Amino acid sequence: PVNDAFTAQDTRITDLESRTQGQTYYFLVAASNAPDQVKAKADYVCDGLADQIEIQSAVDAAFAQGGGIVQLTAGFFSTSFPITLHPAVTLRGAHGDQIFNPDQLTSGSRIAPDPSFVGGAVIVLLGQTAGGYGNKSAEQRIFHLTILGDSAPANVHGIQGSDYIHGVYLEDVAIVRPTGKGIYTFTENGAQPFSWTFRRVLVDNSVGVGIHLINHTDCTAIDVISIGAGSDNFVLSNMPNSRFIGCRAEWSEGHGYKIEGDWGTGSGSGGMLFSGCSTDRNHSNGFD
Repeated sequence: PVNDAFTAQDTRITDLESRTQGQTYYFLVAASNAPDQVKAKADYVCDGLADQIEIQSAVDAAFAQGGGIVQLTAGFFSTSFPITLHPAVTLRGAHGDQIFNPDQLTSGSRIAPDPSFVGGAVIVLLGQTAGGYGNKSAEQRIFHLTILGDSAPANVHGIQGSDYIHGVYLEDVAIVRPTGKGIYTFTENGAQPFSWTFRRVLVDNSVGVGIHLINHTDCTAIDVISIGAGSDNFVLSNMPNSRFIGCRAEWSEGHGYKIEGDWGTGSGSGGMLFSGCSTDRNHSNGFD
């Protein structure tokens, strides 16, 4: 009986070790202003300076395990350099501000580039070549997050992606007052992002174009709003077989939706669907 008890105990210890030493389900990153009891549970704790270091370390750790979730606590994250979101990694906050008002009570996760920020965008997605990945870049996801551009230097975009990046998903994301463009995708190394999905995404008062998508095939945007852009709210260039459903363009200094480019006649060509979209009070045309 004693041997049986020891054998059973050894089995339980082995199971417990495999759980604690095996793949981590997610990595928790605490903001510098998070409560102490929250920081005690975190894998990484930020100090309010160059917080991209801790966030990037968590993203790298998740990517090293083949993908995973980086969970940001509610609070304020100050960054001085871009965060590179690797394939199959989810960056998830506590809440994305929709729509942000100064006196509104929220407790979201906010990433804010500081005045010393160096880089093209707050969050960057790279293709296989630039990222040095062994396979094609795909399945990055961003949920429940706000990016604040109030303190950033000029021409810093919110989220930027280039080259072949497939199947990205953004939901409950707010990009507020970026000094560049809110969301920007473009061709690089002869390839471009495609099949991204945007759901309940807001770009509020960008200095440049709110959402600028170039050569972005098979895109789906549902309840996406660009409001108050210093240029056009949306620029949609060469976007065959894409769908915009229930989206809104309002109060831009340019056009609401600017549709341009060569849509082609061969493989990968096709029309674009707008369903239930609206536009109001832009300086120029609603649809151009």
